[in-house]
Amino acid sequence: MQEIKKFSLIPLAKVIALFGVILGFIQGILMTINSVIYARNGFSLTLSEAMSYIVEDPGIGFSPILIALGWWNIILLPIAIGIVYFVSGIIMGWIYNLVSNWIGGIKVELSEPRKNETKKSKKK
Repeated sequence: MQEIKKFSLIPLAKVIALFGVILGFIQGILMTINSVIYARNGFSLTLSEAMSYIVEDPGIGFSPILIALGWWNIILLPIAIGIVYFVSGIIMGWIYNLVSNWIGGIKVELSEPRKNETKKSKKK
């Protein structure tokens, strides 16, 4: 078994940010559908109205803003969530690098390359 002792932070953060962008795009589509349903039922919000709802009742979260954004959710949510995941990836990688020195890294079992794969890689 081989052991992962350290992660390079920026490549790790890029991969994690990609997951955030994909999840943000899915969430953006769902929130856009949600805002269209609200608009068809006669309930549409401007951003100022959404902010006033949040000020009145902070427990409702950002849902009114996401409803007010409508189609912009498909663009804004992947960007916002991707940035948050990128920063989280850097923090998680940094913490892993610190902790792995004390308790050891993650043990991974890797397969040996097949004979055909070895020949192909030598030709390149």
